Amino acid sequence: MVVLFENISLVTAHTSFAGDPSKFKKAFQASSFSVLLSGVLGSSPTVATAESTAAIAAGGRTGLTSVITGLLFLGTIFFIPYIHIIPPNAIAPILMIIGGLMVKNITTLQFKDNIEAIAAIFTIVLIPFTFSIADGIAIGFILYTGLKLVSGKAKDVSITLYSIAGLFLLYFILPYV
Repeated sequence: MVVLFENISLVTAHTSFAGDPSKFKKAFQASSFSVLLSGVLGSSPTVATAESTAAIAAGGRTGLTSVITGLLFLGTIFFIPYIHIIPPNAIAPILMIIGGLMVKNITTLQFKDNIEAIAAIFTIVLIPFTFSIADGIAIGFILYTGLKLVSGKAKDVSITLYSIAGLFLLYFILPYV
């Protein structure tokens, strides 16, 4: 479930950043297929990550960009024995740039609904504090439904959203039980 929402948010951000949100369905289908395939092959689940945002920021708009990126990643296999030479803090600048590119979407946030704005801002703030996109999103779901409940707008939230928020709440509670 965590991978699902992480992919939904990243694919949404990527397709919006690319200026063509209509391609969400195809991009999400490709992401879903890769997650399914990773499970079948016994590897870690794939997510749309920094490389995708970097490619979009550089002007990539087609699948060819992803193919070239994949081929270049394949070429790095020969350098795996030498990867320890690169210090971990060398990665920080690119991650900060990618984070800045992803935060641009805050300009489309609807501030007319205080509950949505508060939940979205807390989600954005908690992602770096929890060191996890998925945990930040999970807390956002819980906060949004909780705020709707206490504000008397419980009917505005679908049963599906309550179920998702409940599952995320269990995700946080079960490790301590």
